[in-house]
Amino acid sequence: MAAFVGAAVVSLGLVVPTSAFAVGCYGSTCDNKGPVAMGCNKDAVNVRGTTEVMLTYSKACNAYWVFSTWAPQFWDSTLYVERGYYNATTKQYTNIKRLQIAFSPGETAEWTNMLGSYGPNNEGFLGVRDWHGGDGVKYTGWHCHKRGCPPWV
Repeated sequence: MAAFVGAAVVSLGLVVPTSAFAVGCYGSTCDNKGPVAMGCNKDAVNVRGTTEVMLTYSKACNAYWVFSTWAPQFWDSTLYVERGYYNATTKQYTNIKRLQIAFSPGETAEWTNMLGSYGPNNEGFLGVRDWHGGDGVKYTGWHCHKRGCPPWV
């Protein structure tokens, strides 16, 4: 494979991301696919949260998922990743799509499948860990993918 060139290759009017490693999806084609299976974990960065619930992003895949090393210790827990669109009039995220995974006791880490970015400026992503038998719900807070929504929501 060629060395990393950083930008994008334009061919037939299609922008194709380039990277030093191959990935199996990009943006919306990553919806409900596993980050490890698609190779998206190779450039993953945690953009919000703690070890309890981390919102994770792959630039190569342009997709988000939720990762936790803490919550799987407990039974009856669920991780969620959500994608929504910020409405400046109502000051809320709307048209929310959610993916979730429940995990079993004894697992050392767990993650959701991914939600890819569709690209609008008002698009945001949220991570949630819900421990039904314990301390309740923990949120990462919304992360604005670009600059069309406030980062504090």
